[in-house]
Amino acid sequence: MNTAVFAADPPDWKPVTKAELEMTTPQVEPGADAEAIFWEVTLDDTNPGNFKTTRYARIKLFTERGVEQHATFRVTDSWLRDIEDLAGRITLPDGTSREISKDDIFEQVASRTTRSRVKSYSFAFPGIRPGAVIEVRYTEDGVGSTLDGRDFPIQLPIPAQRLTIFLKTRGGRSVFTRSYNTETKLEFRQYQGDEDLLVLDRRNVPAFREEPFMPPTDEVRQWVFIEYSKDGEDFDWSAYAGRFTAGFDRRTTPRGKVKRTAREIVGSETDDLKKLEKLYNFVQKEIRNHDFDDSEELPGRSSYRGRTPDDVIGYKAGLAPEINYTFAALARALDFEVRMARTGDRSKLFFHPEFHKSSEFVRDWFIAVKVGEDWHYFDPAVPYLPAGIVHWKNLNVNGMLIDKKTYIWTSIQFPPANRTKVSRKGSFRIDEKGDLRGTVRLEFTGQAAIDRREALWWKTFEGRIATVEASFEARTGTVEVSNVKIENIKDNTLPLVYEFDLAIPRFAQQAGSRMFFQPSVFEYGIAPVFTSAERRHAIHFRYPWTEEDEIEIEYPEGYSTDLSDWPAEVEDRSGVSGLNISVIPDKAAPKLEVSRRFRFGDRSIIFSADAYPQLKKLFDTFSLTDGKMVLLEKR
Repeated sequence: MNTAVFAADPPDWKPVTKAELEMTTPQVEPGADAEAIFWEVTLDDTNPGNFKTTRYARIKLFTERGVEQHATFRVTDSWLRDIEDLAGRITLPDGTSREISKDDIFEQVASRTTRSRVKSYSFAFPGIRPGAVIEVRYTEDGVGSTLDGRDFPIQLPIPAQRLTIFLKTRGGRSVFTRSYNTETKLEFRQYQGDEDLLVLDRRNVPAFREEPFMPPTDEVRQWVFIEYSKDGEDFDWSAYAGRFTAGFDRRTTPRGKVKRTAREIVGSETDDLKKLEKLYNFVQKEIRNHDFDDSEELPGRSSYRGRTPDDVIGYKAGLAPEINYTFAALARALDFEVRMARTGDRSKLFFHPEFHKSSEFVRDWFIAVKVGEDWHYFDPAVPYLPAGIVHWKNLNVNGMLIDKKTYIWTSIQFPPANRTKVSRKGSFRIDEKGDLRGTVRLEFTGQAAIDRREALWWKTFEGRIATVEASFEARTGTVEVSNVKIENIKDNTLPLVYEFDLAIPRFAQQAGSRMFFQPSVFEYGIAPVFTSAERRHAIHFRYPWTEEDEIEIEYPEGYSTDLSDWPAEVEDRSGVSGLNISVIPDKAAPKLEVSRRFRFGDRSIIFSADAYPQLKKLFDTFSLTDGKMVLLEKR
């Protein structure tokens, strides 16, 4: 274990009081299983490029469930942060305490990619039981990072009697704070007795509880945004756009090599969209993207000075931003109108320029090209994005299109559900014991492929296989996946493909001479989407999508079935979704042909909390329909 992880010097623990030990009920939320007596976060930006966050929490446990939830503490590092000075302590109801020793801390590799590995550090609290008080301290060392432009949650997964954020700024710089999802504006104040320390102190803070398919956390949880800024509420988006106008124009102006290359790439092609697709495929496939393939030293100028599009084409290598600039220059060489597109990230929040006044909220950028009256969007810097498609996080969210003179606000709309498809094919056989075995082929296109390519891109071969296996084996019941093959991870012009063998013991239930099973095999073991009777937050899906299943199921000789009540169909009157399942017996063999069609999100992917009862009912109906059984009887 990295010795820096363990606190070398004894921590300066605050004394646990008699009142804290004798506390029998939570103070903030009645019935809570655990409650933070205090939760302190110290943000230290005094050392340039070495931003540190120190956390110190004291938690009172009230119930067995609270004990179960907090029996083990775990924290992970990453290539962006190191964990230092990890320490823990438990104080039992009788007042006896024990500190976690170095030998108590367990280190393991949490995930591994071809570039890096993430380690987790964990320990268990000895003798933990209701009434105990547990404490944890550790520091995150963000090498190369800074406080400026950061957001911090001011709600926790458990209720807190006191939540305090201390702030040590660099060189006495002034801090601007903006709070979100709070009834009143929250700001840091000078800490009494220390002129170099700011503090934000909150009392009786309710817990933040996640819900399935809720909007991004920053849309619903209370948080503050902190930056060193003189703009504050007077932030000027025109001035922000002006930072990029001249530079973008200069870096994308087509010169000799770019002009010649553009003409060679498109050849005799006359269709504008096909021209852009050819340019896109050239820069994405013929130019090595050093940010996604750093196996060789990058030729040419330093990353600080940057390479021109002529350089990138000549060296056939560049950094990700340089690849986008090169695509833009090639498009301009063919007289297309080209702009820089900078958008919010919908996976983090629903960016709106009136409420999120900072450049930090529009850090994603790519290229917009006008064809006719319409803008089309391209991001060749991301190798798993096909031509003309950007990541779902940049769809249906505000962004700006910037040229050398001005900017306009826009929002890139979603393509219809049939542009993101999950095609699932399976050939299975059920034996006399009811066990199912067979082969599976899954094909993903659109955003479904992008999501999975992104998740698999940096994983090792073993990590990719494990990811596919886990996606099925995490279901309820016993599901066995083996002989996994993955195709087209690096070729975004083709569907991403998984192939594997699938086995489900006792898939078919037997009752005397009868056998029951679920023909929608790919929905087997999937828990209902929504289980809670009530809902706090809105419902948010990433994108519209469709599913198409084609399944063959052989069953033992000597059985027959009545399928008079098929097909099964659910049609949402609003047009948002639909499900149709047909089951057809083979006339020549004991086999069923199963076809399933599902779509969701054509009209909306965001629903208010008030719509939850109807949405839950709809998905419950989907679940019941997918779980419908076929009855076989021995003749």
